Amino acid sequence: FIANENFNFDEGNEVGSLHSLIHYLFKATVSRTATSAELALFGEHMLVEDAGEQTLHSTFDMFRTNDDPVKQEKYREDNKRNIAVIVLDYISRLSATYTHKEVK
Repeated sequence: FIANENFNFDEGNEVGSLHSLIHYLFKATVSRTATSAELALFGEHMLVEDAGEQTLHSTFDMFRTNDDPVKQEKYREDNKRNIAVIVLDYISRLSATYTHKEVK
């Protein structure tokens, strides 16, 4: 469900990749993209300031590196799953998750 192929996973753009994953999760569940306010909310929780740049907090760092490729893949998938759990928990509380407008 959260495979890298489903969103723009770009190691050179952590914030853009995070936004792309969030938009993907919104589109897949409530058929819309996240609002700028929602992106800001998630960004406040998942991003930290590092040397003047925003980077992913260690709990959400889906670009984490490790000398062992197997461990690196595990860390990345676990952290990407952490992002998905937070976003999907938020989405589960939206009324739009349970109701859709009638198609005319």
